[in-house]
Formats: sequence, C-alpha cells, structure tokens
Amino acid sequence: MPSRDTEKSTRQRLLNAAGECFAEHGFHGTPVREISQRAGANVAAVNYHFGDKFKLYEAVLLEAINYAEDRFSALRDQADTLEIARRLHDFVGSLLMGGLDPERPEWHCKLLCMEMADPGPAVDTLFAQSIGGRFAMLRGIVSELLCPPGDETEATLYACSVLGQSLFYLQNRHALPKILPSFKLDIDGLDALTTHITEFSLAAIEGRNRRANRSDG
Repeated sequence: MPSRDTEKSTRQRLLNAAGECFAEHGFHGTPVREISQRAGANVAAVNYHFGDKFKLYEAVLLEAINYAEDRFSALRDQADTLEIARRLHDFVGSLLMGGLDPERPEWHCKLLCMEMADPGPAVDTLFAQSIGGRFAMLRGIVSELLCPPGDETEATLYACSVLGQSLFYLQNRHALPKILPSFKLDIDGLDALTTHITEFSLAAIEGRNRRANRSDG
C-alpha cells in the first residue's frame, strides 16, 4: 500500500500536470491520459485522488485561487488597525504580488484568466468562495473612502476600476515589455506600481467626493 507521503506526492504531481494541461488546452481539450502521463502516474490515479476529471479541474482552480490567500487573510485581520488608504494600498499590493511572484507556477494566472474570459460551471462555487470574498473586501474599502457615502452600485464601479488597473498589468505582463521595451514589469517594480495604482484610484475617489459635496451644498 502506498505511503501517505507517496500519495500526497502523486496528488500534487497530478494537480501541477493538470494545471499545465488545462492552461494549454482547456478543460475539454485535455484528456485524462495526457495529465497522467505528464504527472508520471497511472491513468487510474485521477479517479483515485479526485473522483473524476471535473473534480480534478475544480481542485486545480482552487489551487490557483488559494495561492495568495494568506496575504488576503492577513489584510482581513489588520482591517481594524490600518488607515483606509493604507488598506487600499495593501490590497492592490497583495493582488499584484499574487500575479508577479516569480515562484508562482505560470499556469496559475493563465488558467484563471481563461476562466474569467470564458467561465465554466466551476466558477459558480469556487470563484464565489474565494475571489468573491476578495472583491467584497475591496468594495468595502472603497465604500469607506466614498464621502458622502454612495450606493452599492457606485462602490462596485469604483472597486472594479481599481481591480481593472491591476488586472491590466497582470494579464499583459508578458506583452507590455515587447510593446514598450523600456517598461519593466516584475517583482522589483511591485512597490512603484502598487503606489501608482493606489494614488491614481485615490485621486479619482477624491474628485468624486469633491463633486458630491458640492452637489450636497
């Protein structure tokens, strides 16, 4: 009987191999046999460890989504101790760090981008559990910055704008240096990019607040 360490190793190899395959060919274009061969495992190992191909796909997505969860959990724990502008800065930094981390498997971001562009049934549960919670945190930060307060739709729009700036750089991190040779986007430039997105977003919100206060007056 395989040891627990051996089973854990096989399961992780299957996750990594499946992530690479799904990111390259999509769910429907990836046969279980290819995953097993890439993982160096028996073809029956997928059913043994995950039940079926779809449950493996869910596990792969969860692996990618939860990679940066520790950073977002820390933000939740510090919510009562940091000023609101700093919380926005740290949220943006955590988001960027999750995408620019050189130790993160390349397939993580590629697969998540594919799911966001063409959501499958796994999104309903997995994204709602993790990414939905992170967006709710961002929207909560934005809501506190809106003064006078706005409605939920307005807070959502501003939160989407903050998120959109960050995702632009993450989704185009390989293309931008080719289009703009002098533009360097990596972990070394994380602080500067985080500050830029934060200051840009705060300026937009401050402009909104000034307009709203003039209207109320």
